[in-house]
Amino acid sequence: MEQLISLNEDEYVYLSENLDIITDNSPERLPGYIMTERKANFKRLLNLALETELDQTEQKCIKLRFYEERSISEIAEALGLGRTQVYRIIDRAADKLYGCLKYAYFCGFGLLKLPENFETLIKNGGVYEHSIIKHH
Repeated sequence: MEQLISLNEDEYVYLSENLDIITDNSPERLPGYIMTERKANFKRLLNLALETELDQTEQKCIKLRFYEERSISEIAEALGLGRTQVYRIIDRAADKLYGCLKYAYFCGFGLLKLPENFETLIKNGGVYEHSIIKHH
């Protein structure tokens, strides 16, 4: 008689993530809880990187731009900075965050493939849905 093997959720997540290399890894084919868990983990990593890797001005600019969806002009006015300064701060902060978070993808954590730009990285994390000014 054939015996069925029962896996708990943690075992299934472990196995599915380790088999990503040899399976179709498109999000629509992965079980919902795996995608939910990956997005939640990514958000935790992003928040940790925001708090530890960016200075206060960089944090404010990123949060205003991508969490509150403010324009560059609105951010400049709110922080008493010039538009060019805001662009540079966001660009520098995006470089720092990308540098921190890309390794999670190299280690097999990624939702899909390593994104080509920071916009895709944030979008795949489910954090922000509009465009960002960073291209790699």
